[in-house]
Amino acid sequence: MDDNAANLQEATHPRSILNLNEAPVWHLLIDETGTKFNRNALDLPACDHEVGRVVGLLHPENHQLPALPAGFHATEQTPFDVHHILSTLLNERQIGILGVTVQLDELDGHSWINAVRMLTRWVLALLPASGAPVKVKVYIEQRAMYAAGADLRALADTVTAEMRALSPQRLGKLKLGFNVIEKTGHPHNGYVDSLAYVWGSPKASNKRFIQHTELQGKCLIESDSNLIERLFLNIQHTHKLTAQDWYEIASIEPSKLAHTLLAESLAIIERECQQDASRWAQYLDYCCQLQQQKVYQPQALFNATQWLGQAAPEHIGVLQRLKLKNTQLAAANHMGQVQRGLAAKAATLAESLFDEDAQLACRTALRTIVMHCNAFEFSVAEEEGQRWLQVVDELPSAVVGKKNLGKLQSSMGQVLSFSHNPQAGEYFAAAIETFNGLQDAQEAQAEIAQTRHYQLIQLMDANDVNETSVCAQLCEVFAVAGEIGLRKVAIEFAQGNNQDRFAHYLLLRACSKCPTTLKHVARAYWSMQQHWQIGAGHPWPLISLHRALLLWGQQANFAPNAVDEDVRAQALMHLDRAIQGCRDSGHGGVMFVMADVFEQLRHDMQLHSPSSLGVSTLVQALHTKLPFTFH
Repeated sequence: MDDNAANLQEATHPRSILNLNEAPVWHLLIDETGTKFNRNALDLPACDHEVGRVVGLLHPENHQLPALPAGFHATEQTPFDVHHILSTLLNERQIGILGVTVQLDELDGHSWINAVRMLTRWVLALLPASGAPVKVKVYIEQRAMYAAGADLRALADTVTAEMRALSPQRLGKLKLGFNVIEKTGHPHNGYVDSLAYVWGSPKASNKRFIQHTELQGKCLIESDSNLIERLFLNIQHTHKLTAQDWYEIASIEPSKLAHTLLAESLAIIERECQQDASRWAQYLDYCCQLQQQKVYQPQALFNATQWLGQAAPEHIGVLQRLKLKNTQLAAANHMGQVQRGLAAKAATLAESLFDEDAQLACRTALRTIVMHCNAFEFSVAEEEGQRWLQVVDELPSAVVGKKNLGKLQSSMGQVLSFSHNPQAGEYFAAAIETFNGLQDAQEAQAEIAQTRHYQLIQLMDANDVNETSVCAQLCEVFAVAGEIGLRKVAIEFAQGNNQDRFAHYLLLRACSKCPTTLKHVARAYWSMQQHWQIGAGHPWPLISLHRALLLWGQQANFAPNAVDEDVRAQALMHLDRAIQGCRDSGHGGVMFVMADVFEQLRHDMQLHSPSSLGVSTLVQALHTKLPFTFH
């Protein structure tokens, strides 16, 4: 899946329209920024300030925002004042924001008014509505030939009829009106004016502010505008969604879609899939492909596989059923869940189908082992791993495949690492040797890299950490020469130029565990703090945890004159993010255990200063309470 096409299914922003409750009357204020609202915009980068952008601010009619100064205009204010006004807006719970660029090759009639129509359709598609009468009043600041008071009833009638036809149960009683206003024509117009101005501004301070708000990619969408419109057009013309387009909708948290056009569309697709096994199988294959390629967000894959379970045709084959359960179990495992019932059914089915698809059966066993680790049942996981290794050892390697054998060996190494068993290293070494025998060099490299990650974490957790050895193996993993090369890698992660979140976590964990040898690597990462990005899903809570530890240690290592309170505030902010990430909806018990340990860590940090409570003490506490990859 294209990384730029992942925004719909990532965790929604608090100010997403999907988080609003129903209301009988809404105000939608629309403003624009940029100069290119025609086909010329297609030739510009999405981030170019000349690209036309339209932004919508939605709120119930009876919701009043803090009054703005008379004649307010964002371009006439200082950046501080505009940022303060937008910070106030983002603290309002009853507002929704959606903004998009106009780089849409699928659309006819590229123009500013068409962009307004397009944005209005998307807002109505996401609007919470369950069939009761609903009125939406759209307010647009005048532009060019569309002067204040311009008659847009024809546009309103067209969009109303279109949305009623698309979503009769939700919007059958929709009333829509467009109002072209002067800058002072609505008391809240200055807010949407500020949103448009800051989003489209080329100034570095405004770009940093937008990044800080986390609106980019969730409420203010640049590169995904074509994706959203493609979904809309396919739904509108009842085209069958491609597997990728289906995933973009099905992977959204169901509660966020309630009473939206997307939810209605998914319900229709579900009924169709129950009668069309081949179409359902295409969607299942797509999820399996994402999982195998490791290009997904855990919550997104979990949501999509749950939908597949509901939409499964009654008479699918047993191998397809096992494939579904295998994928569901993998998704649940990545959420830290312990789904014993699902694991038991999958294991029983896998045993019975071993002679028909030994490789699928083996992959299912690997999922079951992970589930036991999530439940802290390491002895049970070890027994299961040993049993399967014995089964595989008695068969030709082609039966389960070299790749699965290597994964079993690596899995055993991980299980033993949770128990601090030094034999884990032998299994990691055996796994790497097995993977080296794969004919596909690219696949071999990927599997070896992942196993080396586990090897390194085991090495970091030794009672007497050999920092020099950790540094040398890190250089090997990242294919760089020496500590100076690792500094460059650290800067790439800090600036968001390397999107490998697992390698990102590995490097930060090493900095926490090896504060002497990797001191300057940590400093290189810390120096880019203003560029740090935030992601969803595992292991982002662990990245936030180690960012907190890195900041906590900065006084001794980087900034001896820093004020303890400033350091504490920054570190606690990232630790809070780690705790919240572990407690996000859908996560399982192991994530909550991690959150509880992080909470205790936070308590200790509140009672002490960075100068009185060293990072090594905090790291040791984590090591004692959370084994291996749980910290």
